[in-house]
Amino acid sequence: MDKEILKEKIKNYIEIRKNLWTAMLGLTGGVTALSIALDNPAKIGFAITGAIFLTLTIISIKLTNEEINRVIKQMEKIRKND
Repeated sequence: MDKEILKEKIKNYIEIRKNLWTAMLGLTGGVTALSIALDNPAKIGFAITGAIFLTLTIISIKLTNEEINRVIKQMEKIRKND
């Protein structure tokens, strides 16, 4: 693959990671706010749903970091071959 394509991929993954971090912060605040006063079933349901989405967001951040590292290793291989 071309170095420029790999650079663009890395930039794209970094942007995705930024968005996931922002989503994680928002979800954390929302789940915390709902968890403070669990006085009805709807709040409990939303808190559980938020916790599930928060977990999925954390997993997505981890996978995105792994993909960034994979692309960086590809780029390093290309540089060694040049």
